[in-house]
Amino acid sequence: MGFLLLHFALLLLFICPCQAQGEEVTDEPAMNCQPHSHFEECASPCQGTCPFPEPNEYCITVCVEGCVCDQGYVMSAGVCIPKENCGCSYRGRYYKPGQRFWEGPGCGRLCKCDTTLGMVVCKKASCSPKEKCSVVEGIRACRPLAHVHPRETLTA
Repeated sequence: MGFLLLHFALLLLFICPCQAQGEEVTDEPAMNCQPHSHFEECASPCQGTCPFPEPNEYCITVCVEGCVCDQGYVMSAGVCIPKENCGCSYRGRYYKPGQRFWEGPGCGRLCKCDTTLGMVVCKKASCSPKEKCSVVEGIRACRPLAHVHPRETLTA
């Protein structure tokens, strides 16, 4: 991170005075930007992304030429998408908008990626009497008691 900030600070020493005098810094024409983005001569190198829609506060004074997502859009896997289409990051995992999942031993909490709030929201819950909490291929869920899976791990 320190190297990048030093690199951008050095670029600013040369780019900003030229831009302030109205000179174009590059000899190439403006970039062709992808859908839902546009070219800016002085943009933050830390654009909003799905997990972090707000720009990084340490990048505000740094500026670079490039394509940036239009208002209301953020970068996700190299493409600008509407903010409301972003999922949620929770405990090192990514969940799609509206995706529900069980958390905790014994499936004690049912969680949901709430795009309105921009975060995962969990509430107390439990499996029905005809279900048992188990983990299959890394996914914790309430499954029917009759359900048998070779990779199943029961949780208390």
